[in-house]
Amino acid sequence: MARKVGARIGELRERKKLSDPRWTQDYLARQVAQHLSGTQMSRYERGENMPGEKRLERIAEVLETTVSDLYAGPEIERVTAGGTDLMGELSEAEEAPSLKRVEDQIAALRVELLAAVASAHKELGDRLSQLERDGRKRKGSRS
Repeated sequence: MARKVGARIGELRERKKLSDPRWTQDYLARQVAQHLSGTQMSRYERGENMPGEKRLERIAEVLETTVSDLYAGPEIERVTAGGTDLMGELSEAEEAPSLKRVEDQIAALRVELLAAVASAHKELGDRLSQLERDGRKRKGSRS
């Protein structure tokens, strides 16, 4: 559980760091508690230590999320395609995926989504055409 919570803390901190480079582990630690060190925050993010309840609540507050969201783990682990965990191939010992890897997975999901939409669109078009033909046949048989 500590690994999952830590990965989510790191993910949210890194997301904030994209728009504000101050969001280092040291910076987050100072926002959470005056005496908390960047080293301890690093241990939380790696899953080596689990923050206590009060500290976890404060981390969630600083990261503008909820404790439940932190327990849910990294977003990438929540995304599934066809019922398969996209991160299933990563062992527990591996580091979190790089931004490039996440972008590649998002691109692959977009392609799958577009293919599914195109297929559904074609099926609906075929069905509509069939209904129009059936309607013309019925109209012709009534005359």
